[in-house]
Amino acid sequence: PGSIVVPPPRGTDRPVPLRLTTPALAPNPTKPTGLQLLISLADGSRIIGATVTTNLVLQSPALGRLVVPFDSVRILKFSPKHESATVTLHNGDALTAAVELPAITVKALFGEATISLGVVREIETRRAEAVADRGLVLHLDFNQADPRKAVDQSPQHNDGAFQRISPTGGGALRCAGDGGYVRVPPTESLNSCQEELTAAAWIKLDRALDGVLPNSPHVLSRGATYASAYASFALSLTAQGAAQCEFTADNGQPTFVAAEGEPLARGEWIHVATTFARGEVKLYVNGWQRAATTVAFNKVRPTEQPLFVGVRYERMPEGGTFQGLIDEVRLYQRALTADEVTALAGMPPPKGD
Repeated sequence: PGSIVVPPPRGTDRPVPLRLTTPALAPNPTKPTGLQLLISLADGSRIIGATVTTNLVLQSPALGRLVVPFDSVRILKFSPKHESATVTLHNGDALTAAVELPAITVKALFGEATISLGVVREIETRRAEAVADRGLVLHLDFNQADPRKAVDQSPQHNDGAFQRISPTGGGALRCAGDGGYVRVPPTESLNSCQEELTAAAWIKLDRALDGVLPNSPHVLSRGATYASAYASFALSLTAQGAAQCEFTADNGQPTFVAAEGEPLARGEWIHVATTFARGEVKLYVNGWQRAATTVAFNKVRPTEQPLFVGVRYERMPEGGTFQGLIDEVRLYQRALTADEVTALAGMPPPKGD
């Protein structure tokens, strides 16, 4: 048979034959690959996480024993009786072979898990960093040294200013619930988030918070003012501590969507996200869709107000500010797909305390 090839290693232009199990095929285990696995189990469950197992071991009738790096694989789909699997590579090549690997280990949100391949139906891979570049207009990771400026990591350079607040040494924004926030001035790229948008962030509520949360603590918000209370869009928490999103039409009519009955745990990193696509609203917690609705408007109300992180709007009563940590704030001018949101949530959570 003809050779099946994988993309060439960086710095070369020569493809590597898949049948050769040379060190060039194995990624450096000490270098973060950013590879996420979406593992579909036979019972309908799905696990998302960063791969710890770096290579896939196959036995092909035509090619013999193969060692294939996971970052060359696009989809691995098992036959109904698991006697073989179809492996499709990113370059389009495919083969059917027996999988000699008994289990796979991933780092998921709930910790490190070793999963027997006997219960796996399909594995899809994607690079997490590739998920989030297209349409990204704001990315605040709070890893910069400047105590005055929140540096935007997106190509749009929508830097924000710290107002009575600063990032922690671990690279997260510490919100004390005392009125501090980040203010991002209005720009053309922020204004483009009207017909479609995605807002996402990692949050960690203070352990000390208990019971009812006053005035819906906000992760991010744009368009609300003291005179016009509703936000063009916002990501916040309900008084009961559940994730919530808000979108407002041109006529000022707001829509609130919440994951009712699912208060977020205190003291744990949780990924929250919302998407708007011409009237379709979805709310996600840790990569899973928890609520959705369809509204009667196709774009959110335009605004020239700044975007705020950690508060609903300037000079809002202190009870409305977030209390805990916020990190990896992202805003897109498009609605991410469910798989893209899942991949974002599958990235390792921040390490700030």
